[in-house]
Amino acid sequence: MSATAWLLTLADGSRVALGSHWIREVIGEHERGLSPMFSVPLMPDYCHQLMHWRNLFIPVLHLEPLVGITVLALGHYYVVVAYPPLEEKAHLHYGVIVCSALPMQITISDADPVAYSSPIWENYASSCFTYEGDAMPILDTAKVFHYHGSNNEPPRPS
Repeated sequence: MSATAWLLTLADGSRVALGSHWIREVIGEHERGLSPMFSVPLMPDYCHQLMHWRNLFIPVLHLEPLVGITVLALGHYYVVVAYPPLEEKAHLHYGVIVCSALPMQITISDADPVAYSSPIWENYASSCFTYEGDAMPILDTAKVFHYHGSNNEPPRPS
């Protein structure tokens, strides 16, 4: 079976996939004035900003610190994603993932599962596939964003 996904490019050029059903909007740097961002003191390095988007304040997430990449994306593109709540029958939550390139839509097949390129992805991805010879983790938005709202420190590479 095949599905549509989006490839998100991180600061070091590595890419991760995201199911197309989770993406709500892509905001380019030139459009960011319409969705201003605010720094939040004393927040962790991976999530130290909020974006004002459609009358909501939503967390802005940099994946790089979570997976051991030392350079942050400069923030050319902001991908607004939905993620399911922890409690049943609650509304979807929203957050932003910062990318350094415009997301690219691709078709993937569940016949192509492979091992993660790094064990850290097991904490943030639902599975992994091969695309252009690279192992491509598929982000699980609930796993990624629920660490932001919890008292637990997310897993990081050792």
